[in-house]
Amino acid sequence: MNEPVRGWWRRNRYGLFALPVVFVLAVAANGIRLDDYWWDTGLRSATSGSQGEFVAYHQEYRDALGQTSRTLKVRVDDIR
Repeated sequence: MNEPVRGWWRRNRYGLFALPVVFVLAVAANGIRLDDYWWDTGLRSATSGSQGEFVAYHQEYRDALGQTSRTLKVRVDDIR
């Protein structure tokens, strides 16, 4: 006897149900890496300055490639 042909939605119902769960788990797992690679290494520092004034920033740090540094010069022109 011939088996009835099942539709695409019926054949894939379990995978479609699991897809949002897997997506949330993947995003959560990637969020943990943000903390490991950026926040704990101290790649952040508060500074202050006046509008239109350049503020210099320099930081030395160690990453997977070894000791390195980062130097920035930024300016806030307008806040709306």
